[in-house]
Amino acid sequence: MSQDIREIRKEIDRIDTSIASLFEERMHLMDSVREYKITNGLPVLDSEREEQVLAECADRIVDPELRPYFVRLQEKIMELGRDRQNQLEAENHIDI
Repeated sequence: MSQDIREIRKEIDRIDTSIASLFEERMHLMDSVREYKITNGLPVLDSEREEQVLAECADRIVDPELRPYFVRLQEKIMELGRDRQNQLEAENHIDI
């Protein structure tokens, strides 16, 4: 017999909670990356590194049908990380 929809949703909520925690942890690490980039005069966007990360991400997914979706998710996560890095850089350049 198939699982009750409430049980499935409960599992999805559990996974979403884990994803939220990991997302927050990743974004805080991106703050450290941005500080390093500022200190070393590096640009926010490192296309070569992003291509490497995306290739590695694809390899982490066992189900080949799900790989492109995970790569898209990772692209979005990296885009959000760049957005945050750009925001932090802009905040550091504001004259008060």
